[in-house]
Amino acid sequence: MTPSIFPDDLRDLIEQARRIDEDCAPWADAQSAEWAFGEHISPTPAATAIDEPKTATTYNGVAHVYSSHTHAMTWNDYRTCRLVCNTVICRAGLLCKKYGTELPAAEAELLARSMKTVKYFVTEICASVPYFLDQDSLNFSRGEEGVDAHAGNKQSPGTNIKPRATAPMAVQLVMPLIVSLAACRDPVQLAWLRSRIKIVSRFTGSGVLEALAEVSRPGSILSLEFER
Repeated sequence: MTPSIFPDDLRDLIEQARRIDEDCAPWADAQSAEWAFGEHISPTPAATAIDEPKTATTYNGVAHVYSSHTHAMTWNDYRTCRLVCNTVICRAGLLCKKYGTELPAAEAELLARSMKTVKYFVTEICASVPYFLDQDSLNFSRGEEGVDAHAGNKQSPGTNIKPRATAPMAVQLVMPLIVSLAACRDPVQLAWLRSRIKIVSRFTGSGVLEALAEVSRPGSILSLEFER
């Protein structure tokens, strides 16, 4: 069957996505100490098996601490943008391979980097979720032992971070979670993401979100086939 998108078009798409990603990348290091966020190693259970995510507050035991809700939303906007760009690179690169087009060495290297970048940003988005949904159970604050600052190793002043989850807060996770669901390939991580988006759907009253959570699984039309 003749593909409707030709390899040259796919390579142009890869280049456009690469340029946008490169334009976005410097943002994180350019921020002041106010924008630094911390990582808290949570005492609550982490998801280590597919049947555990319903009770796991965090995916891998790590939860982010932010200076404010606005900071958290902005960081996730950045992650989502870069995740979309690198997802496009991965998908287009794999389609080139599927149609028998060998990528030049530079593009093959870019594809390998983008796969790692996708996994990194999906995990970062996972770590941001407890800030929006589970702060009361985590009960921690910036500056306490076990919290490390990020964003260029810049420190920011101590701030108690314990907002209560609300529909306006939960809805800010919709786009980051949907994009992460589309890119995730790890079954345990995907199960945890699905459990979180179901929580968000209850806050927002959206049955569509819960349906998306059920559809998105390894091998579904929403998932990237990173390995063939």
